[in-house]
Amino acid sequence: MARLLPPESSAIELVSREVGISVATLERWRADALANGSGAGSPRWTAAARLQAVIVTATMDEATRSAWCREQGLYPTELDGWKRDAIAGLGEPRAASAVEARQDHRRVKELERELHRKDKALAETAALLVLSKKLSAVFHGGEDA
Repeated sequence: MARLLPPESSAIELVSREVGISVATLERWRADALANGSGAGSPRWTAAARLQAVIVTATMDEATRSAWCREQGLYPTELDGWKRDAIAGLGEPRAASAVEARQDHRRVKELERELHRKDKALAETAALLVLSKKLSAVFHGGEDA
């Protein structure tokens, strides 16, 4: 499979003759590998590297872009997909982030109120415990005398 994928990208007919597997089977395997992202080029590209590749190739004409992709072991369709992903990432999430931020702020306020209430209850319980100890000390001290 590695011979069919970038950067080598050998001819399917050649590989078929060498390994004795039909061309149709090899084409199906290659298509599955590319669809599942298991191509040799995909795993090594981090998100930052993909964005950089999109930026670098944005001003290139088709021939130059294709040559660049071959050098990097990519298919131009992968680059197009990265560009779509980058553009999609710049879309609507800000509105969703604002809504999430408001919900988070509301939840923080609610938790702070609950924490304050529990602190007051704990302080009251501690005060009652101290008073009960003092009271028992007074009464037990009087019985001993």
